[in-house]
Amino acid sequence: PHHHGQGIGKKLLTELLRRLRSAGADRVYLEVSVENPRARKLYESFGFEVFARTPKYYEGGVDAHRMVLPGPKRR
Repeated sequence: PHHHGQGIGKKLLTELLRRLRSAGADRVYLEVSVENPRARKLYESFGFEVFARTPKYYEGGVDAHRMVLPGPKRR
């Protein structure tokens, strides 16, 4: 918690997405706890969209949002 707000997650996600794109990934999927709105907001700021909810995904019965970052539009 004392690292919140320092931009570490944003830097890590930026680098991860750069590497995935350079490796040819056209979509990126992830799961985030429904109890973690801060992380969801970060992912949404990068263009991720919720496409499903998975019940009891995490220990303790917490649901997850499944998110996707669509790739570039192809013609």
